[in-house]
Amino acid sequence: MKKIIQYLFIISLGLMAACVQDSKKQNEWQNEQAISSGVTSSGKMNASLSGMISNANGKMLVLEGFANGNPVGIDSMVLSDKGVYKFELKENALDYYRLRLGGVGHINTMIDSAAQVIINADAKSIESFTVKGNEQAELFTALDKTLKKSYRQTDSINNIFRDAQAKELPNLNSLSLKLETVYDSVVKIRIAFAKAFAKEHFNSPAVISATQFLDPMRESDLFIKIDTALFKKYPTNKYVKDFHS
Repeated sequence: MKKIIQYLFIISLGLMAACVQDSKKQNEWQNEQAISSGVTSSGKMNASLSGMISNANGKMLVLEGFANGNPVGIDSMVLSDKGVYKFELKENALDYYRLRLGGVGHINTMIDSAAQVIINADAKSIESFTVKGNEQAELFTALDKTLKKSYRQTDSINNIFRDAQAKELPNLNSLSLKLETVYDSVVKIRIAFAKAFAKEHFNSPAVISATQFLDPMRESDLFIKIDTALFKKYPTNKYVKDFHS
């Protein structure tokens, strides 16, 4: 259990992995064809991550996976003015992936089996990306976006306090108490959301990311329910096996 929480914590960080640039013209042609058909040259339907990112002409898009909790570059390409991209994934994959757009930000996702996942975004507002094509990816996105918003709120509270400290404000103690109350409220809402998500989607691998906010002892029945459902459905998946152990 401790290992899976470490995985998820590292995955949530914005770490950079090395990547190799592909041919721009070749990728553009392949992506346009793949997005329209979703079929590889061999005629097989493999797992893939594709879509369009606007306002990203000339920017490097990197697909990252994770090994032992560390980001690893899988593939990369330079986006054209059309912003069309496609990355082929290994068959029967259920894993966490990250799209990293150079100098802009990143998008976290989870992809199940041979899913054809489509992620569209605007480089000017990458947090507003959309996901479709796979239930696990859609559920993970809903969870990830909500948690990121919550973390931005607590980060903002911390920044306010640090700024007040730097300015040596005379009412620092009273301000600290008020900020602490707001901070605790945000954290409680975050935990409540994670618990509600876990209860509703206990049989989805995306739920593993929500469990890092829950107390295994206090929520032992829920953890057992999640473990039983996931291990029955995904007995060979590394994240499910780590959760099970």
